Amino acid sequence: MTQRPNPETDEPAPFGAYQAPAPVYKGVATQSVYIPMRDGVKLAAEVVLPKNLPPGAKIPALLSQTRYWRAVELKAPLRWIMDPEKLDRHFGGFRSFFTGHGYGLVIVDVRGTGASYGTWAYPWCRESYADAGELVDWIVAQPWSNGQVGGYGISYLGTTAELLTALNHPAVKAVIPMYNHPDAYVDSAFPGGVFDERFIKAWGDMDQALDRNQIPQVLGLLGRLLAKGVKPVDGDGGREQLEAAVREHAANGHPYHLARVVECRDDRPTHGRGGTGRRPRAPW
Repeated sequence: MTQRPNPETDEPAPFGAYQAPAPVYKGVATQSVYIPMRDGVKLAAEVVLPKNLPPGAKIPALLSQTRYWRAVELKAPLRWIMDPEKLDRHFGGFRSFFTGHGYGLVIVDVRGTGASYGTWAYPWCRESYADAGELVDWIVAQPWSNGQVGGYGISYLGTTAELLTALNHPAVKAVIPMYNHPDAYVDSAFPGGVFDERFIKAWGDMDQALDRNQIPQVLGLLGRLLAKGVKPVDGDGGREQLEAAVREHAANGHPYHLARVVECRDDRPTHGRGGTGRRPRAPW
């Protein structure tokens, strides 16, 4: 491993630095599709592959399951001339890096969020966990797949990546939870046993704005000027399907309301927007 300086400080990287080999492919090809689940709920997915992948080529895939829109649709005329990924100064080259080195990426709106149908009852619900297994099945059935899948993500997405390992699916070979919530009760909701009311309410309000396909206030004026909302799937009926999916999100749970009825670690709020009772076993 080559020791290179940190480009921001000019100091040597403490654990060395990775020098990637030259990319094999140039350019990306992206398709937005719906993937049907066992109960008929359709999940929106971005399938990102190396451009001009040769016929018959088989490559591994990285799966990301997000609660925060798999892709953003920019307002006109920006959406015709700009790639929204380039607006992210930290991960602007993420997709092209991995596709260039022979990976496919599948980025999915978890059920009840983004352009996906269904409802989001509470974080990392059992339905979404079951969906993950079916998403892996869908990936390995694609003609470009070599049957190997990894998961990746940060925060909420990092936990969905970690939960892939619990499936014990033979196609799941690795996960990259760059930051996750192994115990979301204490690290997010109830640090030190005290309800973090401000954070959970702000998070829930942001989620609800996303679920209405609105730009959250936290993204500021620039975000509202540039972004139209979550990206619809491809095809003539994509926008109508998006509107239908967003209508189903009206039944989503709000993390603040759900957490308000939790007192102990092993409490679990009931399903629905308010959550007025408790059942054993926590979703945290």
